[in-house]
Amino acid sequence: MNAKILQTSKIVIFILIGILLSGCSLFGKKPITIVTEPTEKVRLELPDLEPLSPLPVNWIIITPDNAEDVFNELKNSGQDVVLFSLTDDNYEFLSI
Repeated sequence: MNAKILQTSKIVIFILIGILLSGCSLFGKKPITIVTEPTEKVRLELPDLEPLSPLPVNWIIITPDNAEDVFNELKNSGQDVVLFSLTDDNYEFLSI
């Protein structure tokens, strides 16, 4: 008797596994339809930008002849005496 229950339970388990693996396909099949339509691109609305307005730059050319005069002029006007310098070749590279 015990063997018959075991065999019946195995059959029931196999049936349940079959139903679980088949999923919902036993209850009715609906065909899947895929509809594709071209869509219109969304227009990109960017705000108008203001033109670049850089601040004016005052270039001072320092040579061995006018170096002391330029330093004194900067000291008298209350500005720091600091130089950011370029050689003539590097100035040409800057313009490129």
